[in-house]
Amino acid sequence: MGLMKVISSNYTLLLPGQTAFHVDSLQEVAQHHLFREHYEDVCDRLDSDPLKEIEEGKTDSLNLNLNNSLLTSLVSYVSYESFRNKPSFSEPGFLAGYSVGQWMALCLAGSLPFSVLLEVLCERAHLMNEAVRGKSTGMLSVIGLKEDVVKEICLEIEETESETVNIANYNCLGQYTLAGSIRGISLARKKLSGMNPRKVVDLPMSGAWHSIFMEPAVVPFRDYLASIELKPSSLPVACNVTGKELPSEREKLLDALAAHLCKPVLWEKCIKHLIALGSKGFIELSRVPTLSKFGFFIDRSLPHQTAF
Repeated sequence: MGLMKVISSNYTLLLPGQTAFHVDSLQEVAQHHLFREHYEDVCDRLDSDPLKEIEEGKTDSLNLNLNNSLLTSLVSYVSYESFRNKPSFSEPGFLAGYSVGQWMALCLAGSLPFSVLLEVLCERAHLMNEAVRGKSTGMLSVIGLKEDVVKEICLEIEETESETVNIANYNCLGQYTLAGSIRGISLARKKLSGMNPRKVVDLPMSGAWHSIFMEPAVVPFRDYLASIELKPSSLPVACNVTGKELPSEREKLLDALAAHLCKPVLWEKCIKHLIALGSKGFIELSRVPTLSKFGFFIDRSLPHQTAF
């Protein structure tokens, strides 16, 4: 585990979102007491045993929305406990989570216990899945092209082909994720591949997250959240929707958390805002340095590291 030589309270702890799930991460934390404490609950909610499926060579389900959300959060929760017990640890000054990781950030900030977090993520995934039921949607990563070029291609596809495809994640300069109809994604892949990008790759997501396709889920999720007790955060938590901080006023907070389903993740703005607030470094709680790499391209004058 590589850590900053000097870790002070002015760093930001980063919590990962859905990605191609890494089996090693799950297996590595499986013996921790917190993992054992919550794993049966996760299995009940999934109606499956992911560790057993891994042993049998069945890993396809790990990338399904609910499975990925719960397992990513469980790994982050256990990893944080291990990280917190390191001799060099000091409390972060800020928290930032990517997509579903934003909920994990709220959990670590004391807004809700992990058991309630699992309930929220189940409802969130259910509503997201319902929003795209019967629709063919997907996501595409685009690296090495300018934002205005990517946007122009998306607009062209919408105007000439009547297919919906938009930027869903603004990760850093030249690194974007598109979400849209399968045909729209296919057209975007073909057009963008012809413009000499560094990489264009389909993502193993089961829906067009953070896009207009999620709009049917927003109001039901907002209504559901009204029944959930969310305590004030002990630390500033980055808001994916605005690129600033999640609101402290309850009604505005619920609005932001619900809108998060259909609004793009403004990750680059989040990181720049945290730097403006005084963050002097970033530690990603993951064995895979995805968010750390984004951070390097956002501001390479600051340290961006991982801890797992």
